[in-house]
Amino acid sequence: MRSVSLRTPLGLVPLLALLLPSPAAAQAYRFPTSSADYAEWYPTAYRDQGGQDWNCGSIYYSGHRGSDFGGGGFAGMAQGRDIVAAADGVVDVTNDGVADDCTSGECPGGGGFGNYVKLVHADGKETWYAHMATWSLEVSQGQSVVCGQKLGEMGSSGNSTGPHLHFEVREAGDRKDPFAGPCSPDPGYWVDQGAHG
Repeated sequence: MRSVSLRTPLGLVPLLALLLPSPAAAQAYRFPTSSADYAEWYPTAYRDQGGQDWNCGSIYYSGHRGSDFGGGGFAGMAQGRDIVAAADGVVDVTNDGVADDCTSGECPGGGGFGNYVKLVHADGKETWYAHMATWSLEVSQGQSVVCGQKLGEMGSSGNSTGPHLHFEVREAGDRKDPFAGPCSPDPGYWVDQGAHG
């Protein structure tokens, strides 16, 4: 393929570069809650990296493929812990109306995610926000959302043992660890991931 150029005061500019869309920059994510609720959250289970978490620690459970964050149990749920978009995106899938009082880890609904939202971002990655409170979802399929926009509230719906947010990053169907560390194969996706634990 031959490159076509334009003559400009700055020299030659490849026309092809002007005509082809550039790939979206890799997306970084903020912690998915409001600033008012941020201090209330804590990790309860990181992604299982073969018998350890991203920092080679023990905050995980076998086979766990996301990141779980608690927000004060059922008392925190009653106060309403906001879950927000970790980055700009488009709502691809929502599920709501599933009971949010599960403690067995085996309650039906939402394919195990209970009440959840799936966002698709400009770089093609997806973020999933699961186990939300019943009827708390504030977005709908096809809606564009901005970083920090409220999606819903923490609950205990689907396969859950108590109120928490299950957060996942997926790329081309593969679940990625949003945390970077010595035992994570992924580069990390947080704007600021904070300390382990």
